[in-house]
Amino acid sequence: MEQTLPRNYSNHQDIKKTGWMLCLYTLIFSGVSYLAANFLIQQAAAKNDGMLSQAAWEAVSESGLPYLLALAVGLLIIWGFRRQHFFQDITNVHQKINVKTFLILLCAFVGIQFIFPYFSTAVESLFNLFGLSLQNQMDAATASSTTLSMLIYSSLAAPICEELVFRGAVLHSLEKFGRPFAMIVSSALFGIYHGNFTQGVFAFCAGMILSYTALRFSLKWAIALHMFNNFVLGDLFSFATANLPVTTQTLLLVGIQLIGLVIALYFLIKRRQQIVTFFKNQPTESGAVKSVLTSAGLLIFTGVNLYMAISSVQPLLQ
Repeated sequence: MEQTLPRNYSNHQDIKKTGWMLCLYTLIFSGVSYLAANFLIQQAAAKNDGMLSQAAWEAVSESGLPYLLALAVGLLIIWGFRRQHFFQDITNVHQKINVKTFLILLCAFVGIQFIFPYFSTAVESLFNLFGLSLQNQMDAATASSTTLSMLIYSSLAAPICEELVFRGAVLHSLEKFGRPFAMIVSSALFGIYHGNFTQGVFAFCAGMILSYTALRFSLKWAIALHMFNNFVLGDLFSFATANLPVTTQTLLLVGIQLIGLVIALYFLIKRRQQIVTFFKNQPTESGAVKSVLTSAGLLIFTGVNLYMAISSVQPLLQ
C-alpha cells in the first residue's frame, strides 16, 4: 500500500534541510578558522627558528584573517543550500522604512544592551555559587578589535554574513511556518551560535529585533542595525573614548543605552497595536516545533555550540 504523506511533509523536510545547512556552516566555519589560525602560527614560528614570541602570538590571536576566510567558505555552504532563493533573500523589500522608524529600531537595539551587564552579573553570581566563573565569556563578549583585520571582520564582514545566514537563509526558510515561529527559532539559533551563556541571551533579543526588521522591511536594514552595533557602539566608541577615565566611559555608554531603552519602551507601548497586527493570523504550522526539536542537524549544531560555551567556563579564583 502506498504511504500517504502529511500535507505539510515538504515543509518539514525544509526544516531538516535548514538544520543541516546551519550545522555544516558552523562546523566548516570552526574548522577553517582553526586551520587558518594554525597556519599563521606555524608561519610566525618558522620566521623565528621554530619559536613563537609573545608578540607574534598576540598578533596571530588578534588577527581577523582566519575568520574572514572562514566566513567566505561558510557562505558558499549557505549559497549551496539556498541558491534558488539566496539573492532574493538579499534584495527582497517588504516595505519602505523611514528615518524615524529606523531610529526607533536602533534605540531598541541600543536599549537592550542596558540590561545586558546586569543579566551577566546575575548569571556570573549564579555560577559562582558552584565555584565557577564566566568571566572569560564576558570579556570575550565586550572585547574591542585591536587589529585592522579584526575590525573588518567584527564590524563589517561578520554582521553581513551573520544576517545573510540567520535573517536571510534561516529566517526566510522558516517563514512559511509562521512569522512568530520563524523569528523565535532563528533568534534562538543565533543566540546558540555565539557559544556564550551570557552573550547568547543578548544575541537572542537582538535577533528578535533584527528578524522583525528583516521581515517588516528588508534584510539590508537588519544588516545596517547589526553593523551599527558592532562598529559604532563597539569599536568606534572604544576608540573615541580610549583616553577618558574608565568611569567616564562607563557613564557615557550607560547613558546612551538608557536613553535608547526609554525611547524604545515608549514607542513599543505606543505602537503595540501595530506590532500585534503584524503578527496577527500567523499561527505556527502544526508539527513545526517537533520538527525543529528532532532535527539532527540542529541538534548537532546546538551540541557543538553548547560544548564551546561549557569549555570556556573556568574555576572561580579565590
